[in-house]
Parts: sequence; C-alpha cells; structure tokens
Amino acid sequence: MLTRRQKIWARSDRRMQRLRTLTDLRNLEPVEFERLVARLFSQQDEYMGTPVGGSGDDGIDVRIFTSDGALWAVAQCKRYGSRNRVSSSEIRDFAGAYMLSGAERGFFFTTGSFTHAARRTADAYKWLETYNGPRLVDYIATRDAQLDGLDGVPATQSRGIDSGKS
Repeated sequence: MLTRRQKIWARSDRRMQRLRTLTDLRNLEPVEFERLVARLFSQQDEYMGTPVGGSGDDGIDVRIFTSDGALWAVAQCKRYGSRNRVSSSEIRDFAGAYMLSGAERGFFFTTGSFTHAARRTADAYKWLETYNGPRLVDYIATRDAQLDGLDGVPATQSRGIDSGKS
C-alpha cells in the first residue's frame, strides 16, 4: 500500500513519464523545467526540492532541503536547445551563488551540453554534480524505475541523485 506522499508523487511521475525524450524536456517552459528538477529531489523521502527561480533568486533555481528542514544543496537549471552549451563562466557564476548559499552540495542541470572548459571548471569543484541533457533523461528513467518499485515492481537502480562526479 502506498503512503499519501507516494501517491502524490506517483501522479506527478505519470506526467514525468511522458517526458522521456530530450526534446520533451527542451519544450518545457523554464519555470516548468525548474519545477521538474525540484520534483526529482522531492520524490526522495530524505529531500524536499523547492523551486526559487525568477528575479531575486541569487543565482539559485532550486533549493534542496533535508527532511529536518536544513539546506542540503542548491541547483542551477538551464533549459537549452541542442546547440546551446553551458560555458565555464556560467559554472563560475553558479559556484559563487553556491558559496553564498551555505549548502553542502550543488547541482547544475541542463538540457544542452557543457563546453570542454565548463566541464574542466565543474570538475574542479568537488561539491558540484553536473547533468547534461542525455544524463538527465537517463536519470528521469532511473527515477521512474524506482517509483515502479514502490508499486510492487522491484527497482533495480540505486536511490537518489548520484553522489559521484560526471
């Protein structure tokens, strides 16, 4: 039997299951993309993602809190087209916002890709995990499999956002 929270997230995930392709993700409005990223964290019992976005967001699109309410991580979300790439300056800008936030971890999600310089810059920050378009699609598929496990189908993948670098 599912808990109330699991039922709510299962309904939310039915919508996410329709977002199986990168094109689907790129067609979201920026605020919808931020909400999707927040939902990816909130589906996990130990975290609650809250979209911030908009003016005055101090460079943070999503704040991720632990179940006891402490700020655990922050995320930047860039809904880019296939030819758009995150630059090293965007990574550095997010690093500044992260450092001011007081969070333990940082995540950078894009439906585009990262330049070589951006990847090198991100790799220098051990607290930062990056997700390009294909990796994000794979992660959503992993979450779908995990949620299927809540419905009685064995989940074969690990729980939560990866802790390793990409």
